Order: sequence, then structure tokens, then C-alpha cells
Amino acid sequence: MKKLFYSLAMFSMIFVFFSCNNSTQEVDENKDEEKTTEETTKLEIKTLEDVLNFENHDQIVKYFGEENVEKTQYTYEEGTVTSWVTVVYPNNKNSLVISWKDESCEEIASIQNSYSFYTSTGDLADDGGIVLPIEAGVKLGSTLPEIEEANGKEFTFYGLSWDYGGYVTNLNEKFDGYRIYVGWPEGDAAESWPDEYYDIIGDREFSSENESAIKLGLEIMYIGYEVE
Repeated sequence: MKKLFYSLAMFSMIFVFFSCNNSTQEVDENKDEEKTTEETTKLEIKTLEDVLNFENHDQIVKYFGEENVEKTQYTYEEGTVTSWVTVVYPNNKNSLVISWKDESCEEIASIQNSYSFYTSTGDLADDGGIVLPIEAGVKLGSTLPEIEEANGKEFTFYGLSWDYGGYVTNLNEKFDGYRIYVGWPEGDAAESWPDEYYDIIGDREFSSENESAIKLGLEIMYIGYEVE
């Protein structure tokens, strides 16, 4: 009888120990999840630079919503570099791409906000998406005069319709670390191209005050930032 009593007592102690241990573990996990959710809800993404405050892919999903976020791989540098990316609004014309340093998706390598008439899969993109200004004072859709105003002086850009087409140069130091491209957003949908377009194509530089470029309505179609 005593052996049975001691056995039951021991079983009860073991049961209580594991029950308490599991309860503590569940509480700790819940606290960690609540902390992550709380940190994500505190974030305010008002500029492109604010995106750097995300610590991982999951935070981005919680902030923008799972239906608006895609995790995939992009290939850069003519197919020589592959990177894991998180794409926000992948089906819209204005998308946000966060490139990660490795597959863990916990350290940002670069961010880019870009406009495209097509998605990365070649389908027609939906209107809308996300447009984030940068601290230097420009954003997707900024015109040549607006960029010039933010820059404080005239700048140049490479001619359209080649590898570096639209790449903006001669910006002041507050644009250091950024890659900005201008383009003609209506070009992909146009059935024909006006003379102004042909005036600013090819491997050469043009002034931000070029009359054909202004008349055509060039604007920022890509802003990228590399993390040091």
C-alpha cells in the first residue's frame, strides 16, 4: 500500500512539473510573438529609408498583409547574382523590393521602389501599389524639374533604350548611396514613339534641362538604395 502511495505521489509531482514547464514555455512563446507583433505595429513606413527598420521577412508580412507580399528569388547582374527578395505589391505597377543578404531573410542588402507596366512574370500590372519618398526629397513619379529642385542644380541622365538607359548622374552628396533612373512611363503602352523619344536615346548623357526630355515627360521610375 505504501509503495502504491509513493508511486502515485511521484507521478503527480512529475505531472505537475511538466505541466508547469509546458505552461511556462507557452507563455514565453506567446510573449515573444506579442513582442514581435508589437514591434511591427510600432513601425511607421513613411519613407524608403524607414524600410530598413524591418528585421526580417515575417515583419514585412505582418505590416503589409500576407496577400500583398511575396518571397521569391531575383537574378541580377546579367544572371550572375541570385538574391532572396521580399516583394511588396508584386502585382502592382509600383512595387517595393527588399533584397536579403542570405536565405534567412534577416539582414537587408538593398531596397528598391520601382514602377513597371509589367510584373516580374511578364503579366500586365495592376494600378496602384506603394510609392515611398526618400529623405532627399524625390519619389517615383518626380519629374526632371522636381529632381533638379531637390538637387539644387542641373543634373544629367543616360539616354533611354539601352542597359543603363535613364540612369541619373551628377547629383549632390545627399543622394549618395542611391541609384535613380528616369524614364517615360507611357512608353510601354504607346503604339508609336514621338520624335522627342528618339532625341534622347542611346549611350550618351543628356541634361535635365533637355527640351525633348521635359516635353516627353520623363520621371523617376526606379529608386534603389544599397546598404553598406
